[in-house]
Amino acid sequence: MPQIRLFIGDRDAEFLDRLSSYIYRNKGNQFILELFTDPVKFEDWLNSDGKADFIAVSSSFLDELPVRPDPSKTLVLIDSPESLIPEEFNAVDKYISAERLIKEIISLVADKLPLRNYKNKSCCSAVYLVLYADGSDFYNPLAHSIAYLKAVDGSSSFYLNLDELSNTDSYFQGNNQKGLSEMLYYIKAKKSNLALKAEACTSKDINYGLYFMKGHQNPDDIRSMTPDECALLINSIIERSCYESVIVSRAFIQDKILPVLLNLAEKIFVTSSNFPSSLERLNKISELLSGMGDTNGTELTIGDKVCFCINSVCRTNEFYRLNNFKKIFLPHPFAENCCFPPSNEYLSAIKDLLEQ
Repeated sequence: MPQIRLFIGDRDAEFLDRLSSYIYRNKGNQFILELFTDPVKFEDWLNSDGKADFIAVSSSFLDELPVRPDPSKTLVLIDSPESLIPEEFNAVDKYISAERLIKEIISLVADKLPLRNYKNKSCCSAVYLVLYADGSDFYNPLAHSIAYLKAVDGSSSFYLNLDELSNTDSYFQGNNQKGLSEMLYYIKAKKSNLALKAEACTSKDINYGLYFMKGHQNPDDIRSMTPDECALLINSIIERSCYESVIVSRAFIQDKILPVLLNLAEKIFVTSSNFPSSLERLNKISELLSGMGDTNGTELTIGDKVCFCINSVCRTNEFYRLNNFKKIFLPHPFAENCCFPPSNEYLSAIKDLLEQ
């Protein structure tokens, strides 16, 4: 992604050192930094028509400036309870985590920068679509297990749950307060630079190191999503060009965004347990998918993209029709402990699946 020229002003040299170290360590290829501890030198820079994409200054530093920077591209870092921030400035607590602070800056920068194409054509994300046939991911935790495996193997993976009732936060935790709800707002509000907005809404899981968007709060956020909005959401994540894998998880619903997801996916996994009722749903889904290439123009190459994954959690003689789709059988994911991540046997079977 093109670098952002960020100028930071604060008399607290230790704070500047810690913040700049975090940025260079985690976002070094994204920012060009200029640091000021002297308000006079900062004012000289402003008077010399210094160019910056964005400016961050502490509230005490701002008070010492006779000439204030442009409020539209400035974030004030509140460093004392007594600080009085002019209402035209955006402001945030200076002492929040560096990760949250940078997310706030990125979100505001995205509104001010001209529209940019961030896609690196030499870097391409593989999209894995996981559709739950029986609506449950307890007996078939395939999507979040794929994301987990990719992350622990050193691959940069992104997990996105598009169920109306999201349970993302039951599996992955991060410090960013923004998530899918905010990202969908940016899309519906037709904000520019959605790739930057996506970064501002992305969390990094504190346990496994994978990336994700926190679950949305309102089922209508997903229910009202249009096909174009769905495509913008997925493409804004891909456009960042920093994820090797994007794993999209969703209960199978034959709705208006399903063809979009089928088109974007490189691999499609339809999964369920092997309970008789779940297998009957798999059979019906296979019949629906067989005709979707003609009715929705998805250009779905059945043999190459779709695999039915059946978790062996009970004994059954239920008949598998599945209309000649590829199918595999996975072991019980929680043979002993019912907690995530699942058993090594299950994870090993998923590794084999991904390598096929």
